[in-house]
Amino acid sequence: VCLQEISPLSFEQDFGFMHDLGFDGHEIFKKGRFRPVTFWKTSECRLVAPAVHKDRCLLTAFEKRKGIDDDGEDPPEKSKPPYWYVANCHLQAGQQGPRRVRQILEAIKGVITLARKQKEEMPETNVRLVVCGDFNGGPEAG
Repeated sequence: VCLQEISPLSFEQDFGFMHDLGFDGHEIFKKGRFRPVTFWKTSECRLVAPAVHKDRCLLTAFEKRKGIDDDGEDPPEKSKPPYWYVANCHLQAGQQGPRRVRQILEAIKGVITLARKQKEEMPETNVRLVVCGDFNGGPEAG
């Protein structure tokens, strides 16, 4: 679950219920008044690398827990489960269109770098990436 505009001052109070729902893993962007946060269920997946903090984008890399495959079957013994990446963004508001484009490009480059560190083959074309967030990109935003 990806959310934006989260206050670190009231985070625990506002989102304690997420743990009750089974979302016992979370990562919150390290700076800013309102931040993106990504939640996950540690029973279903695990973070495979420390989160990366780019310009208003929180990048995370996950793998499914061993023994869980798309068809419910255990994966072959020697196969590595595929990683998947999430770019949770809260892009700059206002007449900042070029900056928002740069923020997304930096996030994608960051994911490719993260994928290379995970020994992903050809991450430029094969990375599994979800880009989500508050893009602040209406017609009035430039």
